[in-house]
Amino acid sequence: MKQQTILDQVKFIDGDITKIQADAIVNAANISLLGGGGVDGAIHRAAGPKLLEECSSLKGCEPGMAKVTKGYDLLSQYVIHTVGPIWDNGRNKEQETLRSCYQSCLQIAKDKKLSTLAFPSVSTGLYGFPIQLAAPIALKVTAEFLSEHEFPETVIFVLYGPEDFGVYTQKWEELNHQGSESPVVLTEQEILSFSHECQHVAKGLKTREELVRIEGLLYQRFAEEFEKNIKKDKLMAQQSKMASMGEMIGMIAHQWRQPLSAITTAAAGLKIRLMKGTLDPEAIEYFASDINNQAQYLSTTINDFRNFFRPSNEPEQLYLGELVQKTLGIIGKSLEYNSVVVQVDIHLENQIHSFANELMQVFLNLLKNSKEALSDAKTPDPTITITGYQAEGGQVVEFRDNGPGIPEEIIESIFEPYFSTKGPGAGTGLGLYMSKVIIEQHCYGRLEAAQTQPGAMFRVWLPIGGSNG
Repeated sequence: MKQQTILDQVKFIDGDITKIQADAIVNAANISLLGGGGVDGAIHRAAGPKLLEECSSLKGCEPGMAKVTKGYDLLSQYVIHTVGPIWDNGRNKEQETLRSCYQSCLQIAKDKKLSTLAFPSVSTGLYGFPIQLAAPIALKVTAEFLSEHEFPETVIFVLYGPEDFGVYTQKWEELNHQGSESPVVLTEQEILSFSHECQHVAKGLKTREELVRIEGLLYQRFAEEFEKNIKKDKLMAQQSKMASMGEMIGMIAHQWRQPLSAITTAAAGLKIRLMKGTLDPEAIEYFASDINNQAQYLSTTINDFRNFFRPSNEPEQLYLGELVQKTLGIIGKSLEYNSVVVQVDIHLENQIHSFANELMQVFLNLLKNSKEALSDAKTPDPTITITGYQAEGGQVVEFRDNGPGIPEEIIESIFEPYFSTKGPGAGTGLGLYMSKVIIEQHCYGRLEAAQTQPGAMFRVWLPIGGSNG
């Protein structure tokens, strides 16, 4: 038996549902699930672009049903999307569909064992369902469900404005006055009587249906364009990755040159000892150990490069300082070959929640960018300084070089796709663009560039909470 009464479990708030801290909030969506006006649009704006991306993969939703997504930038962990009915004077089983909306949402909350669930008033906006009829349905379904199930423990109705708030609280009092087990029956006569009082709603039905139809067409077009943009970004990411592979081959060559030379030297030493007849067990042990150590280094290098090209599907807890060192393990020999000195001064003790390989790709792009600027300018004593510190509730990693810097006339363009200061065939112009996409769209951080004296500075800011996976 539940310890609290239904009266304790149902709350009413006059406010903004996007500001509610609940395990899940309900979105009164349209069939496309791709956002719209009113509550639907407000939730999408507050949740950020990741919500639309996930919704586009759900392939819509039928009226009366519900589907769940993550909450992303919202205070709630989940968003439950339900499609309410368009009011047609009760001729198309709108009441039954509305009941199904609330039941479907509550069932998802039960299945996920969510403690708190927040509802708006479904279908009483553009879809024209009279709130005097909708409120009793919402409240009755909720009361019955809470009396029979452990989850959710609390349901919050978030109403827009004092008028809607007043209707819901009044209908809740009436329901409880009748008794929690007494059914709320809406007779045909009551429906017809109320419909006569709301003739202006019925007269506006065709206009409302036309608006809904147009809205559906607009969001279908929006979904198509959104899908095109996703494909474009994936293509650019692949182009950037393929360009990086060519550069990686050069880095591998620098990484392997010294250990391969050491293995060759050890093998030659063994051969000379054998020819001179001085090959004893101690010499064999020495040379074999050296060869094995160098081979282990080569194996580790292969794993480092292979892991770099493996995408991070889920965010993880990581230390930015360690990630910088791993990146330097990949590009370090290439920097040494170009006589670039790297100074690291990172003071970050806490972990962040983000995508390790994607961040390494960004750090690699920024280091490579500085190396090329220093090399092209033939900067004396070329130096890259990497600093890390806490700032603005997050963590910052800065990459500074003492090269020629970024000309003022192009600094606003360097993050644009395919923008490059190199000649034709010398660069893809995707490295900095993809770095900004990764940091700002995937990791919810910021990537900024600035001219310093001397050289250029790239600043990466990442939130402690990090990415939504």
